[in-house]
Amino acid sequence: MKTTLQGASLVEALVASVIFLTVFLIAMSSLINIARIKVSGPSPVEIEDAAEECIAKFKDESDDSRSYDFDWGVVEVNAKPYETSDGVLDVTVSAKVKYGRTVIYRHIIKRNED
Repeated sequence: MKTTLQGASLVEALVASVIFLTVFLIAMSSLINIARIKVSGPSPVEIEDAAEECIAKFKDESDDSRSYDFDWGVVEVNAKPYETSDGVLDVTVSAKVKYGRTVIYRHIIKRNED
């Protein structure tokens, strides 16, 4: 039993390639234009860096609650003892952007000992 396999001609392959390339270029140019949009306020990376900086400062202090001011807003750090371990804290970091969103992080930390 012989089976024959039909192949595409060179012209069909070239036309399909041109169509695929055109769709790909349109999609990529749309993505580039979307990425150019400027978001008002700080970038998520700035907020994340500020939260990490505040956690590092908070580990050296003895307060249970502290607020840190930035140009773009305020970062509030609140701690409570962790349920099962002594010396370990359950920390909530709230980054509140002026005229915008609030980002909340939760950390489990141990304070730096002198």
